[in-house]
Amino acid sequence: MILALSITGASLSFFLLCFLANKPKAVLGDRWLGAWLGIHTAYFIALAVSQAGTGLVLLFSSVAVQSLAVLFAPAQYLQVMEATRAPGAAPYRNAVIAVLIATLLLAGLLTQSPALQQGAVLIDVRQAWVLAFPPLVILATLFFPVSALGRLTRYRRAAKSRLSNLEMAGLDWIRVWVWSTIAMLGVQLGVFIVSVTLVLPLPLHLATLLIAQCLQVGWAGFHGLRTRGVFQLDAAGLDDAGLVDRRDLAAAREDFAALDQHLAATQPHLDATLTSTQLADAIGWSGERLHRAIRVGGATHFHELINRRRLDMLATLIRDPANARVSLLGLAHDAGFGSKSAFYAAFKTLETGSPAAWRRNLTAP
Repeated sequence: MILALSITGASLSFFLLCFLANKPKAVLGDRWLGAWLGIHTAYFIALAVSQAGTGLVLLFSSVAVQSLAVLFAPAQYLQVMEATRAPGAAPYRNAVIAVLIATLLLAGLLTQSPALQQGAVLIDVRQAWVLAFPPLVILATLFFPVSALGRLTRYRRAAKSRLSNLEMAGLDWIRVWVWSTIAMLGVQLGVFIVSVTLVLPLPLHLATLLIAQCLQVGWAGFHGLRTRGVFQLDAAGLDDAGLVDRRDLAAAREDFAALDQHLAATQPHLDATLTSTQLADAIGWSGERLHRAIRVGGATHFHELINRRRLDMLATLIRDPANARVSLLGLAHDAGFGSKSAFYAAFKTLETGSPAAWRRNLTAP
């Protein structure tokens, strides 16, 4: 049964990986979705191969690949961060933590004279501290899906459901996909606790984990294939994904340059109640032309563009010595932010650190 489940999981993962590889146009985050599927494929294959015996080579390969399983959640986390254009190098720095965890786990296992049985790595649990390894790794891994959910929530609030690469790839699909990882980690923790307290038979232990992992990959594939833009693109989605005719792309970029000049000259973003309709009317464009210029020509969306302008204006006001004693929220209001919550939501999306630290950096000599 373990062999059959391993082959099923490897086939599902590889099938979806092939779909993703043949996608006509990659969008933000696709490479990390591919990494997620690639790690699953290697994981399932290693488990299937390990059923052939108990040799030293098989033991080391099984330990290595099962340690790589710690990277499932970080790969998903990076997919979300890249798809939502998270600024800075913090997401990648956080993902390195998983590599360190996997390395420590591997080193810890090798010091305990592990043995390979039916694809599972068995260790001597007579030393109580060894039992702390699995739950600590599972709890540490929870950081990644929880952080991804927070990023998705902030991104949706800031974007106000405007079209973007994330929207095109299925915002709801990504959210539930992340929740499935949390559920998967819960299953792993539950199986570990039951195995320790009730001495769960090894085949049942492995089968439970493999079934849960196959279900997660299968769920991701089934719903991803039904959601436009995740594993493939249809004709209606080509424009949203950036697959446009070169002449159309050049026209959109020219429009975006003209829009940029208009924003610099008239500064409509200082109006906290500005809408895309008002901006389009001021330029004399249709709403469709405006959004196409922003989305295709500028690779952004309306709220992100306007809030970026407001933050740039706020930075200018902060650097003015005459405003040294003016509160940050007062300056934010002058820059076009209508409320404290609007300012903080935009800042979290487009900048890193805290607003106070950002102000100190701008005014530092």
